[in-house]
Amino acid sequence: MRKKMLGISVVSVIAIAIGVAIFASISLADTLDLRTVSGHTVWEFRRNGSEIVHYLFENNSHRVLATEFVDDQNGGWMGLTFDIDNFNLQNPNPLNALVHQTESTVLGMSSNYQTDETNVVWDEKHDQQSGDPRFDKIKMYNYNTDTTTTIESYPYPSTVSVHSPWVSGNYVVYVRKPTSTSITSVYLYNISTQTSSRISPQSTAATSPKIKGNYVCWLDYRNEATTGIDIYGYDISTQQEFTVTTASGNQYLFFMNDRYVLFKGAETATDHNNMGVYVFDLQNKTTTTITTSEINEARMSSGSNADNTYVCWDEKVTNNNGTFWAVAYKKVSDNQPTFITDTSTLDYHQVPDMITQSYVGWEKGVCKNAMGVPYLYKMSNQTHTQLDENTCIGSSIIIDNSWIMWTRFRHNEGNNYEEFNICGCALP
Repeated sequence: MRKKMLGISVVSVIAIAIGVAIFASISLADTLDLRTVSGHTVWEFRRNGSEIVHYLFENNSHRVLATEFVDDQNGGWMGLTFDIDNFNLQNPNPLNALVHQTESTVLGMSSNYQTDETNVVWDEKHDQQSGDPRFDKIKMYNYNTDTTTTIESYPYPSTVSVHSPWVSGNYVVYVRKPTSTSITSVYLYNISTQTSSRISPQSTAATSPKIKGNYVCWLDYRNEATTGIDIYGYDISTQQEFTVTTASGNQYLFFMNDRYVLFKGAETATDHNNMGVYVFDLQNKTTTTITTSEINEARMSSGSNADNTYVCWDEKVTNNNGTFWAVAYKKVSDNQPTFITDTSTLDYHQVPDMITQSYVGWEKGVCKNAMGVPYLYKMSNQTHTQLDENTCIGSSIIIDNSWIMWTRFRHNEGNNYEEFNICGCALP
């Protein structure tokens, strides 16, 4: 069953998800497909055509965020926000939930269109007269006041680059690089005072900052020659730097919630393939080992303590059918993990996308790192719900209080186009 989205002439929403969404220049041929899968109704918002749409989702305040490439002579990348509370279960038209969109003329976003309860921040890449496009702006939009603020702007002939913003409460963190040959530093912007200051050491490269409450964490290269890439943090309330990990081998920052930093790291400086999962307590400054098994992906739920924060990951298991990636999960306080399926008979790969305090969103795939059929696992009764058709190639599963959403990839060789469409259904 397909509903035509008629009566929309200039702009059409192509995305819906939890936290942030994306906009694009549209045609009247946009459609909403409805289908029944495993007893529930799935909707898919689709566009005609020749464009490649990319989505980035963040679970914040019942909002959906995404970024999209707009393929026209004036277009570039766009960011959109949809408020899930305005979404109609009986007629899930994304346009009814739209609360913000960026301009469509920027050349790129560095995969950062990110929000908290009040603000959304993003970076922009613009064409430079020198012929060297760079990220030269950081912007912020306030949902309550409907105002946009430019936090940083360095148009040509400046060589300064700014990118990768994150927002939480009264603060925004981002990366600034003075020249093409200089190191990157982490900066903190105070929304109330409209001032910025560098919080990472001037003499060392720092990238990929994230912020939650009073804490900022980033990837740090000061010990790269000896221990590899480390993770450091900054306490805004005390204005003091602290160490998250300087263990041997490269460490990678995954997620932060109100209490913990989830990261994966190599067990040795030379074995970069064997990545374990660890959780750092921001209050007590202690580290808990989640698993030392070789893992590929990891996710963490919201939470304020070890008993209500959940972690999921995929690790290798071997049985009579071969070697596969299997999804496991546990609370930070648990000693042993729980696998979402019987690993003794597993004959396919599993990929974790999201975990809450009640559910795990995961993909059933045929090969490692490939998108697959989206599934939902319910912890309380250890049951699985297949969310979409067996032919679906999906990713980026998002779980909210009432909704579950995912991205579906479609490719048509005959017409030479690719699509990334947003699908969703009511939480079973």
